[in-house]
Amino acid sequence: MCESVLKLKSTSRLWKLIKNENIQILIVYGGLRSIVLMGSSLFTFYVLTFLSAPPRILGIIISVGFLASALGSMLGGYLTDKVGRKKVIVPGFTLMGLAWLFFTVPQSLSWLFILYAVYSLGNSMGFYTTALVMDITSEQKKGTAVGIFNCFMYLGVFLSGIVGGLLWESIGASASFRVAFVTFTAAALIINFFVKPAAQNPKN
Repeated sequence: MCESVLKLKSTSRLWKLIKNENIQILIVYGGLRSIVLMGSSLFTFYVLTFLSAPPRILGIIISVGFLASALGSMLGGYLTDKVGRKKVIVPGFTLMGLAWLFFTVPQSLSWLFILYAVYSLGNSMGFYTTALVMDITSEQKKGTAVGIFNCFMYLGVFLSGIVGGLLWESIGASASFRVAFVTFTAAALIINFFVKPAAQNPKN
C-alpha cells in the first residue's frame, strides 16, 4: 500500500514537472537540437564522398574540432556565470547554424577546417542548456528535470541519423545541411524568446 502511494506521488511530481512551461519548451528545443545532429552524422560521409578527402584529413579536421570544443567549454562556462546562460547558448547555436550553411558552398579542405572548428566552438557553448534547465527548476527536482531533458535529447539523436539519411537521399547532401541551418536557427529562437528567466519561473 505504502509503495503504491509513493509511486503515485512520484508519478504526480514527474507529471507536474513535465507540465512546467519552461520544461516543455526546452524539451522541444532539445529534440530539435538533437535531430539537427544529423549534420554531424553526415559530415564524415560528406567530406569523404563529395570532397574526396583521405581518412587522415578527416581525422585531423575532427581533432581540430575537439580542440575548439575544449577551448569553447572553458570560455563558455566562465561567460555563462558572468552574463547568463542564454547569452552564451544563443550565439553558440548561431555559430553552429552558420557553419552548416557554409558547408554547402564549394570550398577547399582548409576552409572546412575553419568551419568545423567554428561549429565545434558553437556546439560547446550550446551544451550549457543543461545549466539552464537546472536554473529554472527547484532544488529538489533538478536531477529529474535534467533526466527528462536528456531523455528527449537522446530520442532526437536516435532520429537524427534516420532523418539525415532520408533527407540526403531525397533532396541531396547540400540541402540537408541547409535544413540543419534552419533547425539550428529555430532552436536558438526558442531559447532566446520563449524560455523565461529563472526569477520569473514559479518553483516546480
